[in-house]
Amino acid sequence: MKKDTYIVSSQKNTDSEGNYVHSQAAMVLLDHKTGYVLATIGAVGEKTTSFGLNRATQSTRQTGSSMKPLAVLCPGIDNGIITAATVYDDIPYTTGKYAGFKNYGYSYTGLTTVRYNIAQSTKIPRLKAINDIGVERSIEFLKSAGITSLDDEKDVGMSVALGGLTWGVTPLEMGGAYAAVANDGV
Repeated sequence: MKKDTYIVSSQKNTDSEGNYVHSQAAMVLLDHKTGYVLATIGAVGEKTTSFGLNRATQSTRQTGSSMKPLAVLCPGIDNGIITAATVYDDIPYTTGKYAGFKNYGYSYTGLTTVRYNIAQSTKIPRLKAINDIGVERSIEFLKSAGITSLDDEKDVGMSVALGGLTWGVTPLEMGGAYAAVANDGV
């Protein structure tokens, strides 16, 4: 993460001297079998103080599509509600509870299995699946996987299936949740 080729300068944000500031990043590396944290990077650039924001452990960010397996597939499979062969109709909606949600690029695939949809990462099948599973069950699963930044009053809609959370999640929590998936649920 120190290589200049990976550091992107902002085209909008400048420091007090008018220089463009670079982007920030964070990373967590876990041993999924033990849960041990092997490494973290809390910011891009040299560490100049022992205090400050550690983006890897303290900074929540929106998860986007990386939340789909955790919020939908894991609780659905865990509760026997969906399988890899479950089929959902991936079609556009202009009315009803799915209105306003659109797939990236407005591409729809029709009847597709959950297995196929994992690779395509489309929205409509995930929204249909979370309605079958129940948002409450999804939230319960996320909390059991170590996601602590959920807002019990605001994160109660279907958009949790797409990573639309009030506060987001820290890289450490996301890493921990995925480590549990890689470690057969432990």
